[in-house]
Amino acid sequence: MYNGIGLQTARGSGTNGYVQRNLSHLRPRDPLPAGREKEAPPRHTQPDAQIVAHEQRRKIEIQCIELQDELEEKGLPEDEIQQRVASLRQSLRARLEAAPNRFAKPTHAEAKQLRPSDTHMRGAAKEVESQKMQRALRIRPDYEEGQAFDHELQEQRRMQRIEEREQRREETRRLREERASRLAEDERSARRQRKQPGILCLFDVDGTLTPARQQVSDAMLETLRALREQVVIGFVGGSDLSKIREQLQLPGHPDITMQFDYGFAENGLTAYRMGEQLPSQSFINWLGEEKYKKFVKFALAYIAKLDVPVMRGTFVEFRRGMVNISPIGRNASIQERHEFEVYDKEHSIRAKFVDALKSEFPDYGLTYSIGGQISFDVFPAGWDKTYALNHVNEKGISLQDGWKEIHFFGDKTFPGGNDYEIFTHPGVIGHTVTSPEDTMQQLRTLFLH
Repeated sequence: MYNGIGLQTARGSGTNGYVQRNLSHLRPRDPLPAGREKEAPPRHTQPDAQIVAHEQRRKIEIQCIELQDELEEKGLPEDEIQQRVASLRQSLRARLEAAPNRFAKPTHAEAKQLRPSDTHMRGAAKEVESQKMQRALRIRPDYEEGQAFDHELQEQRRMQRIEEREQRREETRRLREERASRLAEDERSARRQRKQPGILCLFDVDGTLTPARQQVSDAMLETLRALREQVVIGFVGGSDLSKIREQLQLPGHPDITMQFDYGFAENGLTAYRMGEQLPSQSFINWLGEEKYKKFVKFALAYIAKLDVPVMRGTFVEFRRGMVNISPIGRNASIQERHEFEVYDKEHSIRAKFVDALKSEFPDYGLTYSIGGQISFDVFPAGWDKTYALNHVNEKGISLQDGWKEIHFFGDKTFPGGNDYEIFTHPGVIGHTVTSPEDTMQQLRTLFLH
């Protein structure tokens, strides 16, 4: 203790008991002299471009000297040494002239090897590092210190961003309209080249163009190629495009979006016309996350209580426009799929499952469609395969350019099947098929005779 100040004893205080200066106390800075408040911030010295270029040329000569020493040690003739050195010098100078900025600014690894006296090269390296940091933090190139507090400038920039955003939206809208107009014109031109231009033929995939979850045959592709010379064709599948592509895409053939005039995956929620993708919809945005989770939990609990011959995984598959539910799982093998199809016809596993979901969620506005061998689709009412017809519904086109007939070929055309809605649509001529071979036979009878 000194002069009544301090500790009476240092015991237990963790100190030596002496009064010391508080080093953590921050004193206010001295006020700036008058007139210096508006001074510009200090500017960093830029590297001299000529000195940097000279350093790069010096490095080229060093590499040439190192090569010359290496060749002389090997005992090569003087003429060959001079020729190879000259070739290296010419190559390095050409690279420097082709991309001067790339070689004038050292990389981070090169900067570490610079000497303290290489001030200009170090400055160039620091400039590269600062530019990277500026891009990472998204700092504007014209940024100046204190701009964030200039309310007038910030308001001006905000209005400028709004104007630029509106211009981009207008440009996007214009390009979309031009694209739609071009597609429509290309489609009308292609249609007029067909021998029967007013007819559109749409096909289910599983059981119609291919055996269930198997690849298309060469004979079917040949038939479709001949049919496309007569009419406009398209596929309408409940699976997503990747699965449909696995079935319809054979090696050495063009992409399926080019082999068909129309391509509709997930009942048309993912759509292509003349190889160009059309706007799509989303099931999860329509239903909402909370309702979707409640629905899936019930479906999985129901499956857990089922007594079926096999269970193989992937019981609920979320797709962009629907949910596909399989009591035995989509990972089942081809043989297991065939066996379950027979078992389901006897015990109505899928039909009873659909009834349970309808009873549990009567207010969800969902449609249930049994398709394929092992599963059924769930989607909003109206999002069945008739949804694909929205993309072939040409508004504003004269009657002579419209469709005279729209044909649909499918195997699940019975009530509750995933082809039933489009099969019974008043604007569609429906055809029930039993296999891909039956599809080809009906096409020969109707269009290829």
